[in-house]
Amino acid sequence: MEKETGKEVKTMVQVDIPGVSWGVVSAANQLGISYCLSLFNGYDRTGLSPEMSFKPFWWIGPDGKSKVLFMQPGAYTPGALAKGKYFWPKLAGQTDRSKLIPVVKTDNPRENFIDAYLADVLPKLEKDKDYPYDVFPMTWCMADNTPIDVDLPDAVKSWNEEYAYPHVKICTATEMMQAFEKYADQLPTLQGDYTEYWTDGLGSSAEKTGESREVKDKLVQAEILWSMLQPDKEEPVDLIREAWRNIILSTEHTWAYMAPAQQPISDNILATKLGYFDKAKELTDQVMEMAYKNIEDKNSDIVTVFNTNTWAQSGLVTLSKEIADAYQSLQDANGKDVVCQKLSTGELVFMAEDVPALANKTFKLRKEVRPAHLLEPAGTTLDNGIVKVVVDPTTGDVINLKYKGEEFVDSEALSALNSFRYLEGAILLPVP
Repeated sequence: MEKETGKEVKTMVQVDIPGVSWGVVSAANQLGISYCLSLFNGYDRTGLSPEMSFKPFWWIGPDGKSKVLFMQPGAYTPGALAKGKYFWPKLAGQTDRSKLIPVVKTDNPRENFIDAYLADVLPKLEKDKDYPYDVFPMTWCMADNTPIDVDLPDAVKSWNEEYAYPHVKICTATEMMQAFEKYADQLPTLQGDYTEYWTDGLGSSAEKTGESREVKDKLVQAEILWSMLQPDKEEPVDLIREAWRNIILSTEHTWAYMAPAQQPISDNILATKLGYFDKAKELTDQVMEMAYKNIEDKNSDIVTVFNTNTWAQSGLVTLSKEIADAYQSLQDANGKDVVCQKLSTGELVFMAEDVPALANKTFKLRKEVRPAHLLEPAGTTLDNGIVKVVVDPTTGDVINLKYKGEEFVDSEALSALNSFRYLEGAILLPVP
């Protein structure tokens, strides 16, 4: 964006969904981002997020060093509730482009403006001892995915001609955040996660969500593997960029049309959404295959395990049935037998221990059958003498998880380990 516009990007803006994962703070600092402006939807499934409105703070990252100035200036909806409500319903679900309006423009810009909103919010903040600031931030839009309100400049001009206070100014997100910099020493400092709460789409399409997370990891691995195996050859930049574009669009928070019964638009939108998942997987698989194609030998009995992390890593390796079909065991590079297991699916699994950072270890497949160390379950209990797991036969919750005698399940916790909870859309109850 900086290259395209020639303007420095200093502020990250999040709209509709409140909250940002904690790790974003460190990532933002690495990219030169100093501010985070977060605008939640303000009325639907908001949880406790309204309590964060109009409370700017320095958000310290997990590393204890990085920080951003974070602010949630209420909801993004003042314009939608005052004016946009007369326009967006006519646009929602409209597939005839000739009936769409390019901008919102009226004969009376000051009508349906900020008057009622300011009359409600400003007196409350003036009485709030935790809001000592002489700046009031707010945003103005007509609704989700709607044209801009070109009346706004005239409405602001008219307001300022009529009132001496408060003075209204149209500004960028960065200018809005910078207005609070003069209070830098007064702003509180907070640490911790402000995780977004809207997981509707994730729950409604859990299979695709899980697949997307695997694809995202795989694409990162493919890029690193390319640099390990083909350091002198340029990676397929366009292909990788398109894969990332589809990953981003697949995990963006909009999943389907707001009125599922309205067809065919609802099914068309969902098909487009799911198509991003499928395309991301297809392109990522291509990148990965291109990365290792020069070393692959499908007739070899040697398995090479690569570690694309910058630290030593141990992990479970799963060999497909096609690879493992003719083999029953394997050895490491020193000829030592490696504990492995042939699954009912025909796959072969084993632990690759301490694979060095950005390096690999090799293993040799064997046809000989090695003595098996079987672990027989007793009801819903698994115990190998080191780890003991007990599963509730009714709920599937893990009710005991012991490692070397130490219990890791908190029996008093509100949510059990491995539990699944889902709030039906028609039920809006306070969270204890």
